[in-house]
Amino acid sequence: VCRYRSTSVDLAKMLPAWLGWLPLQVDGSEAVSVYGMLCALVETQNTALLGQKMRNLPQVVNVLVRAFTSPLELPPEIRGRMIKILRQISKMPKNMIDALSQQVQPQVMEALKKITGG
Repeated sequence: VCRYRSTSVDLAKMLPAWLGWLPLQVDGSEAVSVYGMLCALVETQNTALLGQKMRNLPQVVNVLVRAFTSPLELPPEIRGRMIKILRQISKMPKNMIDALSQQVQPQVMEALKKITGG
């Protein structure tokens, strides 16, 4: 629906709701399409997903880190895209990283550092 019929739905409401259902806990076969879509939306800086002034970024980081560290087997392409996105996020200005760290759990920030080599 989001990709092919986006004019039929209110993406500003639908995408944050969809993000709230992530990360997936089971069904590795769905993980490829779900996380592929998430990566594509983040890579294109989709404002319906990220929100005004990137207010949904902490939730996106939380989902990406938890998905990356989950027991679900993700293909190398998806893992690579996640790493690239998380590295870009980890290179944001210090004040933005500090604000992000206030909004996610400490273990998520630790995992982000491990994933990105930071």
